[in-house]
Amino acid sequence: MYKRIVFIFMFCGITPAFTQSSDWIVQSPPLVIENLRDLHVFNASKAIAVGQKGVVIKTTDGGASWEKITLGSTNNSFHAICFVDSLTGWIVGHYGKIFKTTDGGISWQNQNSGVSVTLYGVHFVNDTTGWAVGFERTILKTQDGGNTWEPQFSTAPVSFLEDVHFFDEQNGIVAGWARGKNVFITHDGGTTWQQLDLGNCWINKIHFSDNQNGWAAGITASVISVTDDPFSGISIHVQGQHSTIWQTTDGGQSWQAKVLSYNSWLKDIEFFSDQLGWAIGSFGTILFTNNRGHTWSKQSSPCPQLYALNGIKFLNASTAWVVGDNGLVMATTDQGHHWQVLQGGGTTSALRDIYFYDSSTGWSVGVNGTILCTYDGGTMWQERSFPTYHNLRSIDFINRMIGWCVGDYGFILKTETAGYNWTSLTSGTSEHLNAVDFVDENQGWAVGDNG
Repeated sequence: MYKRIVFIFMFCGITPAFTQSSDWIVQSPPLVIENLRDLHVFNASKAIAVGQKGVVIKTTDGGASWEKITLGSTNNSFHAICFVDSLTGWIVGHYGKIFKTTDGGISWQNQNSGVSVTLYGVHFVNDTTGWAVGFERTILKTQDGGNTWEPQFSTAPVSFLEDVHFFDEQNGIVAGWARGKNVFITHDGGTTWQQLDLGNCWINKIHFSDNQNGWAAGITASVISVTDDPFSGISIHVQGQHSTIWQTTDGGQSWQAKVLSYNSWLKDIEFFSDQLGWAIGSFGTILFTNNRGHTWSKQSSPCPQLYALNGIKFLNASTAWVVGDNGLVMATTDQGHHWQVLQGGGTTSALRDIYFYDSSTGWSVGVNGTILCTYDGGTMWQERSFPTYHNLRSIDFINRMIGWCVGDYGFILKTETAGYNWTSLTSGTSEHLNAVDFVDENQGWAVGDNG
């Protein structure tokens, strides 16, 4: 069992002249910890990623450093990004939000979509004509660069259109889940849509290498049930799911499903050529094919298994970028045989205490209720939220599952799920608690201010 000794230093504008020993690895806090949903890669140096809580981050040095871009006062999550050239692009997200840039992502202008539903996908064929899709079978079209948006499809309750791809201004495909209808095809610019039923499935992403050959990624399941309760909101129940990749050779008119042995929910798919392709998803899944998708093999990565990978983009046959939960950004330069973490997996909050149960499993706590977990020896950290702004000062575990942490104003939390969920306990004091130690599941002590 590994116990803790923590020193926390804060320097403002000072560079400490410490010599780094070869026995230590710097594990720097990331720029953001929000889940990243999509990204656009311009070249080997520049990329932009978007995600939860209005997060937009940009790198111009191949991921060595990242800049956070502020889009006004928005806190809405973003789901998709599309650029038509090095300067002009759009992002879409919650509450019908659409933003446009004409300077390569330096500044963004809010556009009025005319809807308040979540938008999940966006695609432009040039700098004037594009589509955005989302909840309630929403399909929007613009022909003036997003200044105005026209609804193209009648709304349907409880339906999710996840992605959109247009070959030109007339021919396009939309995919998602809409009560038995999974794929929608138009040949007249979106005026009319042909609906295809691919069975009990949910499609998250589609990708085409040309106007005939394409792939889609998602899940098939024995049960997919979606309900919309006016009090509790939308509830999605999935049973018996399997990772599934579909392929079309006729422009999307027909699809062949390859149901895989994995149960990951595939979130994105990208082919660099007709032969080389990758699919990513929940549980850190990375799948690779070099034969047009006839067979898929799983690639290893430094991503913790509990992370979801949400977006992938290939720059060339060897180089790709992936974004995922907790601000994770990874890159490969050898077709995915090795992945390097560029950003993500931690917090920018000050940490007060740390505890490791073994060489892999550890927890840390800090200000504003911060709780972090690691399952790979500290390479990646996941933040566990609890509705409190109390500073947490000490943490202790008696085994891999059961632990406690204490903090300001007599605050005590307990977990029996390895830190995934926490329950507040009554301490009987309002004094700050500075340390906690348990000898078994029932006996423990907490000490604090004023004796």
